[in-house]
Order: sequence, then C-alpha cells, then structure tokens
Amino acid sequence: MAEIAEQIAWMGAALRSSPDDDKAAAYCTAHLAELHINSLAMAHHSSVAVYTGFCTIGFKTELL
Repeated sequence: MAEIAEQIAWMGAALRSSPDDDKAAAYCTAHLAELHINSLAMAHHSSVAVYTGFCTIGFKTELL
C-alpha cells in the first residue's frame, strides 16, 4: 500500500500545473497528510488476512 501511495503522490506532484497565471516554474512536494489501515478479524483457522485503508495526500507548491 505504501508503494502505491508513493507512486500516486509522485504523479500528483509531477503533473500539477503552476499556480501562477504567467506560467512561471514551480516546485511541488507531496506529503502524506493522513493514513489509516484497518484489519478485519478472520476465523482462527483461516490463513487469509484482509486489510483496508485510506490515505490523504497533500501538496505544497512554491514558485521558483
């Protein structure tokens, strides 16, 4: 799950457009603002583990 969140954060930062109307270059970094992972209880004899989760990714943009 961490690898997927990392790839989504990278794509979001890399493909974000500049907030400046004059098309000035900008530097964007992503950060994990929130992460929640839950596991569901399974039967004692089961070898299956089920995890669910979600995360919030924030972006900070600075004009160069």
